[in-house]
Formats: sequence, structure tokens, C-alpha cells
Amino acid sequence: MTTNDVFGSAHRIIALSARSPEALLAARGSLAARLTAEPGLSVHDVSTTLAVGREQLPERWAAVVADTASAVAALRGEPAGTAAPVAEGRPATAVPPRVVLSFTAAGFEGARARGVRAYAAHGEARRWLDRAAQVLDDVLPVPLLKWFELSDDEWSDDPAMTAPAALAVDFAVARTLMSWGVTPSAATGAGVAGFTAEAAMDSLGFDDALHRVANWGRMVSEGEIDYDDSEAVEHPEDPGALVVEVSTENDLPFLLARLWCQGVVADLTTGLPGRRLRLPVYRFQRDSSSRTAPRTEPEGRPLNALEQRLVFHDLVRRSSNAEHTAVALAEVDGPVDAAALQEAFAGLQADRPALRTTFRRIGDKWRAVVGPQTARLSVRTPSVAADGGEQDAGAARAEVVREMELTAFAPTDPVLVHGLLAVGDDGRNLVGLAVHRALLPGTSAAALLEELAGRYGRRTDPAGERGDGGWHALPATTRT
Repeated sequence: MTTNDVFGSAHRIIALSARSPEALLAARGSLAARLTAEPGLSVHDVSTTLAVGREQLPERWAAVVADTASAVAALRGEPAGTAAPVAEGRPATAVPPRVVLSFTAAGFEGARARGVRAYAAHGEARRWLDRAAQVLDDVLPVPLLKWFELSDDEWSDDPAMTAPAALAVDFAVARTLMSWGVTPSAATGAGVAGFTAEAAMDSLGFDDALHRVANWGRMVSEGEIDYDDSEAVEHPEDPGALVVEVSTENDLPFLLARLWCQGVVADLTTGLPGRRLRLPVYRFQRDSSSRTAPRTEPEGRPLNALEQRLVFHDLVRRSSNAEHTAVALAEVDGPVDAAALQEAFAGLQADRPALRTTFRRIGDKWRAVVGPQTARLSVRTPSVAADGGEQDAGAARAEVVREMELTAFAPTDPVLVHGLLAVGDDGRNLVGLAVHRALLPGTSAAALLEELAGRYGRRTDPAGERGDGGWHALPATTRT
């Protein structure tokens, strides 16, 4: 399956905010005039300039555009030659609203079309769908990526295919939103879609959820169980939350624009590159007479909206920053080669610059800096009980779980990831991973632990004779 590079790279969000409707309308007019006068300006640069470093004011407007021509048309409220959906709004309160992801079996019917679109347009979705294809291709009637390519008259609605495919697509969509800075407070799902909700919030591993739903779909297909799609989703009793119906969303950038207009913290660059320009709507613009010699760009990059929220929150509430730690735990059968696990942990951080990101105050600004430093894995031996004897295995495990879940990072720490190997004398060992949430957009603690298991297995079992290597994911409290 190929990707649509034109669609995936060209559609960008342009967003404006102001203190009043009149000021917002004036800003739209000024930007439209500038883009008309300089049609050669890159829509990527315009999007980045408007999204990075600007004050977020209450009156908001955003559009998803393909080029400067469609941007001008949207800004002026004219019909656009290409699709340019527009969102407008004003946050209900000064505090960003909570977001609840909702998954339903309605996603079964449109899973193929949504999967094709997400795979073609968004790299983060493509990564998770590729992963799903690896996990499922031996159990599906048709390989997942091949199924995406079938014509309308070639595919069927066999739940053995549509159920796991819908989970993969919905999960990939959710992870794409999260990579853009949307941090859900909860997720809900009716019936079999509940597995998707659990996986989205890291209470169930992605691979495990795929296998469970694939098995459910096979049983429905073969008549072993009945399929009841009448179960309704029960949303949390949280009247202030915004509910996102993930299973029916087709245009993710436009969804992000709508959420931002309602006050949700989000990265409107959608992770795509662009240069900063001098635009008439950019606050604190210097005129040409005040320009000085070019200055050296400080180390690192500006914090994105999610990083600002988490880091500044932790700076103010130092005693409560464990709530921004995501934890994943696994039990490992048999002896563990601590040196090999240490190497795997170092390799995981070396290959993922996000895990080597730290936050520093440089001058009067906070910057995100990727450095060479990596965290070392802590190794814990069995604890000793108060009476001098060996601590009960169950109590020792509970102590390790609690330690991991209470891991608190200061935003200025040299590393924001922690790994632990707890060696049990009962033949059961625990491996834990704790990561500050500011480093997690686009992935999860559970996914990182799964990758760590794979790296460890390649070092200790290169022939793959032990299958899953004896790693079993354990539930852990995950805070938001």
C-alpha cells in the first residue's frame, strides 16, 4: 500500500485568535491581504508561524487548507476551489476542557475507508496500522493492508475482518490525535469497542486487544456467538468534557481545528515542519528600523502547547507531578539477563530522541533540548521483611508496583524516563517503565515497554525460540 504524499503533506491548519469578534475579523482580513500580495508564501510556513509561540486568545477561527489560494478564500469567507473546512468558536472557560474518546461498533462499517485515508495522510496512523498488520496478518481472512486496497465490490462485512480492522483504525486515529497534543482524560467503548477504549488508555496492550477482538470476530463469523450492536456507550458523568466520537471521524486535521476552537490544548502544526515568518497578525512584530544583527538561535526548540501545560503545571505543583507519569509493567518468566536488558534500555533511548528530551530555562525562555544522556535501569533484589526474613513475594511485587506508579519527575531532571528490574526469588521478575507524559505524544508507556521486550529478546533469543520471551503485561494505574 502506498502513501499519498501530496495529501499527507499539503493540508495544513491555519488558526487565528483574538480578544473580540471584531479583532478576529480584522486579523483574517490582514492575513488574507498579505497572502494575496505574496502568493508564493508556503502554506507550511504560514501554518507554523500561526501555531507556534502565539498567545491563545478567546475568539478563535481555524481552517484546513491545501495552499495559499484556499487559505485566502477561507479567510475571506469565499467558496474555495479545494476543500477548506472552517471551524469557529470560543472556549467555554479559561481552563482547557477535558476530552473523552468514544469508540463504537459503528466504526466497523466505515473502517476500510477511514483506514485508507488515515494510512495515506498521517504518519503516526500509518505506523500503528503497519504494526497491526504485523500482528494480525496470520489470523485475518485477508491481510490488513491488502484489505484496504480492495474495491467496494471485492470486500465483505465479515466481522472476522471488520472487527479487528476497526479496532486497528480507531486506535491509530486516537494515537494520531494524541501525537498532536490532545490528551484524553478517559475513553469509553460499547461492547467489543471497549477493548479499543482500554488500549487507547494503556490499560490493555495494543497487540492483546487486537488478538482478543480478532478472536471475537472469528467466533461471530462462525456462529459460535451472537453479535449484538445495540449496546450503548456510557459516557462518564462529566458535563464539562468534550466527547470525541472517534469511530465516525474522517477528517482528523479538521477535528483538531474544531477541538482547538473549543479550548483544547493541541499542536496545530500536526507535527509537520515549517519556518517562522513575519506576518501582520503575529503579535509583537518588530519593524525594520529596530532590527539588529542576526542572533544565535538558542539551544533546543520552543515548548509545544502540551509541554508548556505539563511542565509549567509541575513547576507550580511540585508535590503532585507524579500524576504526569505514565507507567507500564510486565512480569518476565525465568531468569533475566540484567546486562542485556540494560543494553536494550539504552538502545531504546538512543533510537528515540523524545526519550532524551529535557526542559531547560535558557535566558527568559523554556526550551526542549534533546541531549545524549540516557537513564540507567535500576535493579532491585528481593526485599527483607521487618523480622529479618524474606519479604512475602506478593508484598514485594506490590511495593515495586507502588514505587513505579509514584515515580515523580521534576521538569528540570536530567532524564525523564525511569526503568526498573525487580528480581524475584520465586522465578517471577518485574520490569517497569515510567515516563513523563510530555515525552509520550505518538506513543505510550505500554508500547515502549513492548518495544523494550522486543529489543531484549533479540539480544537473548535471536532465533525467536521462546516466542513472546515470557513477558506478560500487567495492569498499572495510568494518570492524566
